[in-house]
Amino acid sequence: MKAIFFANGFRKRIVDESGGLDGLDELFDFFVDTAAFMKPWEEQSDFDDLLDHRKLVKLTNENKIKSFLENNEIHYALLVGFDGALKKKEVAEAINEAGTKYGILHIRKDFQKFFLRKKSQSNKSRSILVKIKKAIKAFILRTGKKDETFPAPLHFISNLPNDKNFPGVNKNTKKIFVNYRDYYLSVNHQRALSEKYAVFLDQAIPFHNLKNHKVKGAPLHYDENMTQKYYTSLSSYLHELSDALGLKIVICLHPNCPEKYRKYYPKDFIVVRHETGRYAKYADIIVTHGSTSISLAYIYNIKAVLLALPEVMTEKTIEKLVYRSEKFGITLHKYPIENISFNTITPPKNAAIKNFLVPKPESNCLITELKRVLD
Repeated sequence: MKAIFFANGFRKRIVDESGGLDGLDELFDFFVDTAAFMKPWEEQSDFDDLLDHRKLVKLTNENKIKSFLENNEIHYALLVGFDGALKKKEVAEAINEAGTKYGILHIRKDFQKFFLRKKSQSNKSRSILVKIKKAIKAFILRTGKKDETFPAPLHFISNLPNDKNFPGVNKNTKKIFVNYRDYYLSVNHQRALSEKYAVFLDQAIPFHNLKNHKVKGAPLHYDENMTQKYYTSLSSYLHELSDALGLKIVICLHPNCPEKYRKYYPKDFIVVRHETGRYAKYADIIVTHGSTSISLAYIYNIKAVLLALPEVMTEKTIEKLVYRSEKFGITLHKYPIENISFNTITPPKNAAIKNFLVPKPESNCLITELKRVLD
């Protein structure tokens, strides 16, 4: 028997990024939700894309994991969302004690490194200390000096298979490359619309920055008034883009964004959810504030815009967008904008990011790689 464990919860977003429900259903006998104790903040969030399934099992501590593994004779377990989770060592030990082999699938956040800003000269000394601490931590995790008992996973599956920041991963762990997630989430899609269109990659900014929402470093709290103001400003820009360039507007809702936020978008916009790969792949222009799914513009060489809305964004947020625009080689629009021209908008120009994201021909889709692992 084989099981796949979801530390982030059994959600459509997480399942899609892990290869899709249909593909995983063929490969695993159980879907195990461990969010209750590995990432309780995920379970307590207001996500409305939770899934149910006949193979679903919810476990609330490491002892129940061990009993589950033994009672169902699980010989292989794949862990998803292991990064940032609690109880990693306990779970790995429970798996090891049950005689079960395990692997780690790391599918998210690996594009984030390109979003980081360089430290200023005034923070140079602090920056060096941070780098030293990170290097020491990476060395400890890599060599196992701090915790020699952490059971090593059999496989580490990622588009950064040489990442040293996962406990237990060592020279005996087989590193398996898979293309960046936005590629395998889009590669098999056909064109969705016959007409020309622009895609806005929603980041659910008002939802993630609610007045009482516990988001670390939230730059601005969005009450109902500010939320309405944000969507009004955004919609005004998108209408001007549509009128100037003759493009239909497609809103790709952030996968964490509750369905109720559809109501803030005008009726003449097409609003979709969990279909970003399908629509963005064939878009004439991709617009976002800073979504990592801008990767699709690199992969498919699509014109792109980073959108700044000074009326509803802090100065710090605007500064980040300006920095990213320059570093990523992406056109920046600050709304209101006097002239929107198709010729002045270009595909992303940062070659280093493009080389990181473009598909590698020797690699197949994630499900194909998982089949090889599980054979």
